[in-house]
Amino acid sequence: SNIDTNRSINEFKYCNLTRKSDLDNIYNEAWVCELSHTIIEEIDSNKDSFNITWEKAKLVQARAVFDTRQKYLILPIKYLEKFEKIGNLEKCGKILDKSLSLQYFNCTKNIFEKIPKKNPFYFVIDGYGLKFTFDELFQEEGNFKTSIIRFTNTISNSNLFIFGVPLFKKYNIMFDYDNKRVGFKGENIVDFSKLYNNWKAEETVIKNRRSEERRVGKECRS
Repeated sequence: SNIDTNRSINEFKYCNLTRKSDLDNIYNEAWVCELSHTIIEEIDSNKDSFNITWEKAKLVQARAVFDTRQKYLILPIKYLEKFEKIGNLEKCGKILDKSLSLQYFNCTKNIFEKIPKKNPFYFVIDGYGLKFTFDELFQEEGNFKTSIIRFTNTISNSNLFIFGVPLFKKYNIMFDYDNKRVGFKGENIVDFSKLYNNWKAEETVIKNRRSEERRVGKECRS
């Protein structure tokens, strides 16, 4: 297990626990952080390297749930088509696991080998980008490659991303009860915290402005 109980605080990046009062009761005791964006790395055509920029961040405004009992990474069903497009998975089958209400991609090895190499992408959790390569999101099952990202319609209304075993295998995770936060340690964690905090401040200003406009509008109508 990569759950780290050694509190070497400075070695970790942290996300603070966020609200969950609006979630189903099964998440009452869950560890939940803000997941604001996803980012796809772009290949530099002039170099054999990647270029990752905040300008390419896609806003998702979701929440991340950390669950050591979950075998997969679970995303709302609305992201299935986006993942299919990013991965060029049109020739792969989609399997429905009715018992768990989960859909996933199932590719023959021949088809999977012909899929163009896609750029790594990041889940931005409280300003820190946690990286997964395309290959890391598939596992071998006999003559097939199946995605460890599974999609469900049971969490779509809450826009939850549930991070299970694949995250705990890739990163050292620390649950900090005293400070109500989750720590990450490992390679390829990108610190977007300054840019993220600037974005969050701008969002707060916009939200407050809209709230004030609604208040003034109500006063004018009354």
